[in-house]
Amino acid sequence: LEVMPIAEKLAVVSMRHDNAQHVMAKIYKALDSLRLKVINSSVTVVDGRTVHTMFIETEETDSVETIKEMVQATLSHLEFSM
Repeated sequence: LEVMPIAEKLAVVSMRHDNAQHVMAKIYKALDSLRLKVINSSVTVVDGRTVHTMFIETEETDSVETIKEMVQATLSHLEFSM
């Protein structure tokens, strides 16, 4: 999981994981529960692994590390492993 700031309240979240069922639904559920708005997203397969890249907008000015920790914690509660 990588989180990179672009501008105030805007970041890129990149996730790599093995192909699994319902992955996109779990990712968007996690981001939605954190009040992170997905502005744009793309999905690519590289060497048999799925790469999700999402531009997200936050309601608050959370740090990149805070966003990363929140996403990781929420995904772990949804039984999602990367």
